[in-house]
Amino acid sequence: AFLISHIAGIIAESTENNIWSGAEATDGQFEGFMTAATGHFVTDAVTNAPAITGGAYATATIIADLQALLAAVPTAVYSKASEDLYMYMGVKAYRMYIAAISAAGYVNAYSMNNSYEPYFEGVKIAVCPGMPDDNAIVAQQSNLFFGCDLMSDETEVRVLDMSTLDGSDEIRIVAKYSAGVQSGYAADITWQK
Repeated sequence: AFLISHIAGIIAESTENNIWSGAEATDGQFEGFMTAATGHFVTDAVTNAPAITGGAYATATIIADLQALLAAVPTAVYSKASEDLYMYMGVKAYRMYIAAISAAGYVNAYSMNNSYEPYFEGVKIAVCPGMPDDNAIVAQQSNLFFGCDLMSDETEVRVLDMSTLDGSDEIRIVAKYSAGVQSGYAADITWQK
């Protein structure tokens, strides 16, 4: 049970990374949203926001960068802010955002608790650990899709005790499944990089 639990965590982390920057050409990965040259956001007609100041998010400029990202969101999409509109960002960008608003006196970063809900100018923030640094998007949650075959006959997770096969003290794990991502309306997604 411990091994399966541990492996499930590793698979979940790998899947999160693949969602954003996986490359179908690499064994064990599926095509992600932001994969360089081949990702769905690259090949589909997403709305591009102004580039990040200096090419990378920084605490001193992240507020202005995120404002530029929101300003590029189509009006029809932004009007859904109270429904399921989110600003998706990686951990690095979120840390800088919290540092910037803490420095401005809007939140005490040392007393944030589980009831804190992050927003930026009325849009909910979703922190995505697998998202590459220096990228953020604004999209409706209902416009981003993740699919997998967890209910098919091809899906399996097994623990193989190798001692009965080759006398070794090794255990091998087999995990098979397939997954993929897609967006519904690419033009309703705004990407800053």
